[in-house]
Amino acid sequence: MDLSRTKIKELPSGALCPNLRRLYLLDTEISQVPHGLYSTILEILGISRTNIGEVQEVSLPNLLQLDMRGCKGLKRLPPTFGDSMPSLQHLDLDECERLEALDSGIGKLAHLRNLWLSKCHRLTRLPKELTELSSLEFLNLQQCTSLETLSCLPTTLQRLWLSGCNSLQTVNASLPKLQELAALECRNLRTLPTELGSFMRVLVLNGCDGLSEWLATNQPALFGELSSLEILDLQECTSLETLSFLPTTLQSLWLSRCSSLQIVNASLPKLQKLAAQECRNLRTLPTELGSCMRVLALKGCDGFFESLVTNQAALFGELSSLEHLDLQDCTSLETLSFLPTTLQKLWLNGCISLQTVNASLARLQEFAARECRNLRMLPTELGSCMRVLALKGCDGLSEWLATNQAALFGELSSLEYLDLQEWTSLETLSFLPTTLQKLWLSRCSSLQIVNASLPTLQILGAQECRSLRTLPAELGSCMRELLLKGCDGLSEWLATNQAALFGELSSLEILDLQECTSLETLSFLPTTLQQLWLNGCSRLQTVNASLPKLQKLGAQECRNLRTLPTELGSCMRELLLKGCDGLFEWLVTNQAALFGDLSSLEHLDLQNCTSLETLSFLPTTLQKLWLHGCNSLQTVNASLPKLQDFRAHECRNLRTPATELGSCMRELWLTGCDGLSEWLPLLAEFSSLEFLFLHECTSLETLSCLPTTLQRLWLIGCNSLQTVNASLPKLQELAALECPNLRTLPTELGSFMRVLALIGCDGLSEWLATNPPTLSGEHSSLEFLNLQECRSLETLSCLPTTLQRLRLRGCNRLQTVNASLPKLQELAALECRNLRTLPTELGSFMRVLVLNGCDGLSEWLATNQAALFGELSSLEILDLQECTSLETLSFLPTTLQSLWLSRCSSLQIVNASLPKLQKLAAQECRNLRTLPTELGSCMRVLALKGCDGFFESLVTNQAALFGELSSLEHLDLQDCTSLETLSFLPTTLQKLWLDGCISLQTVNASLPRLQEFAARECRNLRMLPTELGSCMRVLALKGCDGLSEWLATNQAALFGELSSLEILDLQECTSLETLSFLPTTLQQLWLNGCSRLQTVNASLPKLQKLEAQGCRNLRTLPTGDLYSLQKLDLSFCMSLKTLSFLPTSLEELILIGCIELEVLDLGSGNLTNLKRLDIRLCPGLRSLPQELETLPALSIDRDETLPPLRMDRRRGLRSRIKSWVRRKMLALGRF
Repeated sequence: MDLSRTKIKELPSGALCPNLRRLYLLDTEISQVPHGLYSTILEILGISRTNIGEVQEVSLPNLLQLDMRGCKGLKRLPPTFGDSMPSLQHLDLDECERLEALDSGIGKLAHLRNLWLSKCHRLTRLPKELTELSSLEFLNLQQCTSLETLSCLPTTLQRLWLSGCNSLQTVNASLPKLQELAALECRNLRTLPTELGSFMRVLVLNGCDGLSEWLATNQPALFGELSSLEILDLQECTSLETLSFLPTTLQSLWLSRCSSLQIVNASLPKLQKLAAQECRNLRTLPTELGSCMRVLALKGCDGFFESLVTNQAALFGELSSLEHLDLQDCTSLETLSFLPTTLQKLWLNGCISLQTVNASLARLQEFAARECRNLRMLPTELGSCMRVLALKGCDGLSEWLATNQAALFGELSSLEYLDLQEWTSLETLSFLPTTLQKLWLSRCSSLQIVNASLPTLQILGAQECRSLRTLPAELGSCMRELLLKGCDGLSEWLATNQAALFGELSSLEILDLQECTSLETLSFLPTTLQQLWLNGCSRLQTVNASLPKLQKLGAQECRNLRTLPTELGSCMRELLLKGCDGLFEWLVTNQAALFGDLSSLEHLDLQNCTSLETLSFLPTTLQKLWLHGCNSLQTVNASLPKLQDFRAHECRNLRTPATELGSCMRELWLTGCDGLSEWLPLLAEFSSLEFLFLHECTSLETLSCLPTTLQRLWLIGCNSLQTVNASLPKLQELAALECPNLRTLPTELGSFMRVLALIGCDGLSEWLATNPPTLSGEHSSLEFLNLQECRSLETLSCLPTTLQRLRLRGCNRLQTVNASLPKLQELAALECRNLRTLPTELGSFMRVLVLNGCDGLSEWLATNQAALFGELSSLEILDLQECTSLETLSFLPTTLQSLWLSRCSSLQIVNASLPKLQKLAAQECRNLRTLPTELGSCMRVLALKGCDGFFESLVTNQAALFGELSSLEHLDLQDCTSLETLSFLPTTLQKLWLDGCISLQTVNASLPRLQEFAARECRNLRMLPTELGSCMRVLALKGCDGLSEWLATNQAALFGELSSLEILDLQECTSLETLSFLPTTLQQLWLNGCSRLQTVNASLPKLQKLEAQGCRNLRTLPTGDLYSLQKLDLSFCMSLKTLSFLPTSLEELILIGCIELEVLDLGSGNLTNLKRLDIRLCPGLRSLPQELETLPALSIDRDETLPPLRMDRRRGLRSRIKSWVRRKMLALGRF
């Protein structure tokens, strides 16, 4: 009998089925099974996800399988359980969240083979009688978060799953027959089961960082016994430093994100797969890797890449069967050669220094080199095996490809996938393989022509190709997706070629023309279309096409759209018309005709339909209705029985939302809908509502009659709300932000509660003070408590022991947290300035301790550091910022990875060994004299801005300090005013910040990996670090006037090396006269205040923002090459007379105070994207191009006292404006 997933709530009590063998009642609301259905020959009973809360004491001698998964009311099994089901083989109790214990009678299930207990969060122990289960082979205890110790397991176990048991510390059991042990994310696990032996095949310890110390001393004993182990997963064991004595039988070894791992010293001749992604300190690979190897994944292994540069031949020569090689983010690699000819997949994404892959790879099927911006040529002998070629962002190949397209693509006769996205210099594509199925060209901003026949193409993605004028030839019946978002240059071609184009695309399913702002009419669309995306087509007025199969139409912000496509019908599922103001007038009179045809519509978005007052005739199939910002809407007069998600933000006039809302409703979002206050009592009728969001319902004072099904209740900014008087037994998450008058919480909050957030609910302070036992008892499963900004709260006690995260930021009166919190992982008490003590029993679970600004703790910390930090044996993040009275820090946990001490103004000494520290931030610790000891290869970030007391020792100890920090990536020495020379810096540095080092003259260090160099206001700096190269992204030299002479003679050499530079800041370099040889990769160029600068002579096709305010001598700009420019600010460039050939991409043009400017010439350009033009104080500008006056979105700022266009009659004003501008600039001292 199968009644699963029906609406049945009760079975007849007299039902009798003596011959019933299988009974399935899954996913019903049944709370009891009649005795007459418990047949003595019943073999399978499936009652998962029902309301059954207990197992009846009935005899089921032949029952083989009992499925009670997700019976959330089940607390215990009866004592007679084992006797009544002697034949049971499979017992599933997964997700029985209230199950507290297993009865000892379970030991009598002699035939039980599989036992599922995952997500039984209240289960704290297993009975000793479990050892009597002589047939048990599989035990699933995943996410049993309260289990701390496991013992007395049956020796017959073959598979044991413990993943997510984050409280588990010990597995003290002998498991000689175990084949598979999975313990992912058991971060507190300290030991493994005993007598693991030759049966073991799979050992998964991903994220078991607590085992690192045990592993360090027990590797020979452990792995010596595992003589048949094939798969070993130690991923995210971040404290593991060395691996040796591994079984030679290993076939797969997973070490990804073992951030401290340096050495794998083991012979692994049978290894097939080695994954060590993000092992940044790894220096060596296992020995005897050989012909068995198939997959080698070393993404982000910076430490190994140095040896790879010189040992390629030795390494790859042994790997004669390697098929997949992943070297992504190998930032120092410049050349690859000696690769195995067997390679089928080669992934090099993010190898930003890579220039050459010099290898014959005739079998290669997939080559991915995204963001390899310096790559100049591809591997040789790429041929008929190639299926995937991914070269996104490889703009350095553009020149090579321009002359080698025929030769390259002629060989790739089976290529199916080609990705050339972000090739900003690419202008023409031809000779493409006719086998292509997917072609990605997004953001190829210079691309104009794709001249190739692609008859098998299925997907063409050319988003943001603003210069594209034509599409490939012979696109035909294979095409499924055509993505042309932002291809405004195609609008003219489309206007005359729609019939020819779309007539051929007889199978097209998805068409994306978003942000084609010049497009006015669409017709001749394929009748096969299922999705049509037109968002942001601001000029589009008409879509005149029959689209009977359309399922999704997105036309958001099409403000001029007047009609919808014809024959929209029963296929439509989503209709998104947000901001279509022009359509809403049509909609008022055509609702019945439109919605009457959309008989299957599920999602309707009419947001910002400001003129809409009434909605009716809506399809009864609607599941989602979004009406944000419909501020005139008063009535939704429609029956919506299937509605699941209703959102009506800022519908302040709405009085009735819809009729027949009922059992299907799951989510209700109401922001600022004060008019609905009288309607809210009807919420009790929503018998399935799970999420209620009430934002800024400012007149709401009381909430009652809420559905008991609610799982999440958010009450944000309801500042009049005082009482939530409702029983919510299933609530999991209650968030009441900025409800200052709230006095009580809902009743019957219970064991389902996981999250309680009461931010800024100061009115609850008295309730919290008098109800802590209730809070603790009822919320026995609470994991996250957020009481931020409860400013009246003075004491916290009796908190649930299950808490994992406690946030108290801004509780500025809080003095005491008197509670035992043994499972707490995160305590954040920022700005609790009166806090005097911390919770008791903080222990090995703690990962994050944030005490920023808790100055009241300084005295307590001074005498309790040893006791506190001695217990926090797993602490990873410690934030003591702005503890201004703190003078000394010692006894810190050696597990710390991040230490934040900024603005601890009295701190002098940090006397602690921190070998695993990755980030140390001590900005503005002006009295700090020493750094922690044993800082080493784990360090990534060292921020010492304004640490004047330390800088004296830094002058003489650079070699000793930086020599140890072999993996440092970010160094911040800003405002180190006494520093004159920097040397001995780690070559691993990616960011170096020296702003305000006013005495600094020389940075004498080789920094080949540097990405960001900031030296603003270093006015004495005479030269830059050596070997700056292709990794550089940001160079900020504002006010470095001492570099002007060096720059004048070294521009070509410097910028020639910076082939990936994106941001250049040369503001206030007042001696600079000429700029040339700039990298073509620049996206932002800042020249404000370069008062002597006359010429910028460079090709900058990727530049998006150029600011040159106050460059009073500037005469020449490279505007003809600025294909991607979006913002151009030339304010007070008083020598500039002509501005011409502006790019079509331009959105902002600011010309304030350009007093000599006479000509603004667009050339053949069409500035359709221009949104702001500021020409104030431009007396010489006689007229504007006529086409600017027709742009609907353009805002023009000009002098109100002057005529809008013609200024030649006000010549007398010109000299006065010049004088005023010069006086203004002089007074401001701006430039």
